[in-house]
Amino acid sequence: MGFTIQPVDLLSRPSFKPVKLIPCQSKETWLDKHIEWLRSQESRLQTIKSVCLVVLEILALTLSLIGVVPLIWGIRAWQKQENKAKFFKMAEQARRPLPEPISIKTSRSTFNHIHDFAIEGGIIWCRLHNNIEGEWRPIYFDGYPDEIPEAIASDGANLIVVDQNRYVHYKKVLREFRYDEINEVNRHRIENGNVDLAQDPYIAIDKAERANWKDKWCSLPYWNAHFFVNLLTGKRLKLPNWIKSWAISHRGLYNNHIDDRLHQQHRTDGGTTTLYGLHQNGRDIFEYDPWSPQLAQMSLALPESANKIFEADEICASSSTIMTIGYERIRGEDRGLLQVLTWMADLDTTGWNPFFKYNYSAQPEPNAWAIPFPAWQTHPIELDEHSFITKEMSILQTGEGNNARELRIVGVKQGQAGIYYKKINEPEWSFIANLAGERVAVQEAVPGFKVFDTPFETTVHDYRASRMSFEAQPDAPLSSHLYGFGKRSIQSRLELVVRENVYSLDLFRKKTLLNFFGVGGDSFELVVPDELLEQEEIRQLFGGQKVIKVDMRESEGRVEMTSKGNVFFKLAFEEWTG
Repeated sequence: MGFTIQPVDLLSRPSFKPVKLIPCQSKETWLDKHIEWLRSQESRLQTIKSVCLVVLEILALTLSLIGVVPLIWGIRAWQKQENKAKFFKMAEQARRPLPEPISIKTSRSTFNHIHDFAIEGGIIWCRLHNNIEGEWRPIYFDGYPDEIPEAIASDGANLIVVDQNRYVHYKKVLREFRYDEINEVNRHRIENGNVDLAQDPYIAIDKAERANWKDKWCSLPYWNAHFFVNLLTGKRLKLPNWIKSWAISHRGLYNNHIDDRLHQQHRTDGGTTTLYGLHQNGRDIFEYDPWSPQLAQMSLALPESANKIFEADEICASSSTIMTIGYERIRGEDRGLLQVLTWMADLDTTGWNPFFKYNYSAQPEPNAWAIPFPAWQTHPIELDEHSFITKEMSILQTGEGNNARELRIVGVKQGQAGIYYKKINEPEWSFIANLAGERVAVQEAVPGFKVFDTPFETTVHDYRASRMSFEAQPDAPLSSHLYGFGKRSIQSRLELVVRENVYSLDLFRKKTLLNFFGVGGDSFELVVPDELLEQEEIRQLFGGQKVIKVDMRESEGRVEMTSKGNVFFKLAFEEWTG
């Protein structure tokens, strides 16, 4: 079941209360109800009669509508009901998970802010979070009986199960509301659940036990586009074999809002689901979005520069925030130092959502997200010779806003097993001993450093301009450097020297709608800082524009930057190690 803290999870520190949970009423189609009624009438002899009756009814319905679709629907509904009946009968005799609380998410046991989930005996189980007196209840698995759940993960309103063939099964376990965002239809429904809207700012309808598994990964709601995508690519997402670690994230109404660079709050509308997959090279993380095709993947690079790289061993995620453990390596050294990093990165916060308005200025704009958000953040952890950490780690959302996230790592301090933990914005780690008496083997320790037997390799380099052409070419000496640009660069720096005046501009890599659908490459934006907009030399070179879209082409140590807007310029660079 994973590492636990007894007798209760003492680490949980939600940033707001209370939470109101409403049981979800069963929702069945008329055909489901009819099949269930037929089964309730069954005896050995009546079973045959019931099956024949259903077949005759389905055939009659099919003929009346002149098509085979009703027949297929009926057969599938019957099979589903039969499978569910067999599943729950099997679950009655199955061994349930242990009643202990869960403090760390693993591939066999996990939790969100409402529920615990576990795989035991090939069955998925759920209960209220750390309700050790409560009963574990089975969740019907849509892959039963052919697929076997092998790994499980939950965050926010999401539950993900990966079967033995690495196919992803996905469902919602909550329907979330905020008291000030409820429409009249849902308000009446929720008030019938004895909710005091003034006292319950967050309301969740419990859907954990509903058989509401998504039958397809790509579920883009517009124009029924997902029908054609799934027809061409297959319905389920399959994790590639080169994914060595994965995690699910849901930034929803529990987290409620994002604070941007200018401390403006942006309320969450519906939620953002992201499945993150760590490439076996330890250098790239891929994002999978349920609104995008199965084959589409947008990459997030681990930290990399001309002289430093980071290789990740493991990842976890919560509320759009990735946590990773790995090693930073410096050029010229064969040892890498252990580090723990986080980054709040999804389609919205990276500035990649094509339907959002973004702002690079230091001055706020109405309805615009001020970017960039901070990229990878380091969380130093001090360990002496009698202390270590393991790869068992979790990040969890604890309430509203960017800082409502908690980091946890199983480890040993001064010879005693327990959990290192901290809020994401706290400077230091705390430690709580394991009161249940469990031990952590030394073999599980993550070394404080790693010796690399491979050459130092980076895709990010520094460049010096060899040719420059501007529409308004200055009549003074002009030189330029491009720092930190390459395949894995998120933000680079363009430095211009005009008449010995040094100017620095930012170059941002962005994903587009074409990336989202897996058919396009990256785009780039060159941004002039606010303080340089009034500089005459910069105004002359860039036409007074703050954001200029540019085309970047890289090959064999050379880079070309060409403007795509109203003002023309072209710069050619060569790799530089000065």
